[in-house]
Amino acid sequence: VERLVDDGIVIICQRLTHAVLDPRVNPPIRNVLSQLDADLVEWIRAQGSSSSTENTTTIQLKQHIPPLSYTHSFLLQLLRLSTCSETKQSLHSLSVLTGIILNELGNTV
Repeated sequence: VERLVDDGIVIICQRLTHAVLDPRVNPPIRNVLSQLDADLVEWIRAQGSSSSTENTTTIQLKQHIPPLSYTHSFLLQLLRLSTCSETKQSLHSLSVLTGIILNELGNTV
């Protein structure tokens, strides 16, 4: 189960990196990014680009990225499945971050 959760975290970070945290793709995010924890944002970017080569999933992800509300729901499901306290902490931080972004930007992302 933890392998599924770990892979899910990478998918979530890829979604966030390519759809939300890139000011070139999403200009309104600049104001929100200034309010977020810089270390967490850098960790997300590192996780989202952790593979050195672009795999099929990443290419498909760039073509169709689900709404942030779907990513947030997926994240909450992974949080319920996780048994590792360190992973739960990472997932909790991600859920707080996505919640902040959803509150600030609404359903535009």
